[in-house]
Amino acid sequence: MSTNYIVRSITPDDYEEITRLLEIGLGKSDVPRTREFWEWKHVRNPFGISTGIAAEQEGKIIGLRVLMRWMWAAAGKNYQAVRAVDTVTHPEWRGKGIFSRLTSNLLEEMQKNGVSFVFNTPNRYSKPGYLKLGWKEVTRIPLWIRPLKPLRIAWSFLQKKEPPVLKNESSSISHVLQSSDWEECLNNFSSESRLHTIRTGDYLQWRYAEIPGFVYHARCRSEKNSSALIIFRHRQRRGLQELSISELLASPDGAELGKDLLEETVRASGADYAAAIAANGTVEQTLFRKSHFLPLGKRGPSFTVRQLENPVPGIDILDWSNWRCSIGDLELF
Repeated sequence: MSTNYIVRSITPDDYEEITRLLEIGLGKSDVPRTREFWEWKHVRNPFGISTGIAAEQEGKIIGLRVLMRWMWAAAGKNYQAVRAVDTVTHPEWRGKGIFSRLTSNLLEEMQKNGVSFVFNTPNRYSKPGYLKLGWKEVTRIPLWIRPLKPLRIAWSFLQKKEPPVLKNESSSISHVLQSSDWEECLNNFSSESRLHTIRTGDYLQWRYAEIPGFVYHARCRSEKNSSALIIFRHRQRRGLQELSISELLASPDGAELGKDLLEETVRASGADYAAAIAANGTVEQTLFRKSHFLPLGKRGPSFTVRQLENPVPGIDILDWSNWRCSIGDLELF
């Protein structure tokens, strides 16, 4: 077998072959390996179309490297970033430097395009490769957990049985976003000096309503000039039902509304436990604490970044205290 291959940009004609390669190289996943999902993720993303290159040998794609566009903001300024996702090398071609070559080529292109940094949440198998290429680990993501059925949790660990699938709730993301009530919640980010995702109606609609194969729910409440919005989904993890709080947003005067929404969501969930991420000193952290969530420590995925030549002025991106992230920002999809 020849070891020569070419490196080229991917095109829409490659999508079907790419999804097959992802299945071969990455195996089973909760993430759909379909053209529909690929186009939602990499073409319809409101932050921009992903940049991807492929290694091709005798007309077949043997390696893939994709960087997904993302926009972060801090202190009123926006910063271009990319998320390292959907990296795969055909099993017969592993160990031949394809991952490193494709990654280096794309990083050079991102630097020329003014991208500030790359971020991702690699697993234990892929993280060493990223660290060799200059990525730095910021942290294992600190989690907040509220046990809802402690006896069942203990029993599940003993029995290792799959839990029943919970019924979907009626609240739909699109219906909630049709109202402008939730927009008051964005005022809480207007003076935020930590890096946070730019949340717009287009972003929330794309991220949580239009995503194929995933079901998210939302609740919103408003009174006078205050409002709160919660977005969540149910997932199975290690034989337990998790209520994953993707977003918890509240306007400056909406803390009580946010607490009520959170409590209602938790009580109605039927889940074994609830999980969330919250930065220190934020309204969401206060709400989780008041709702009896407990800090679990750095038990979440590894969060890594690769600084490029367009740094974020005045912010050390290697310091987790400079980030304000939600589960929706960082979960794999």
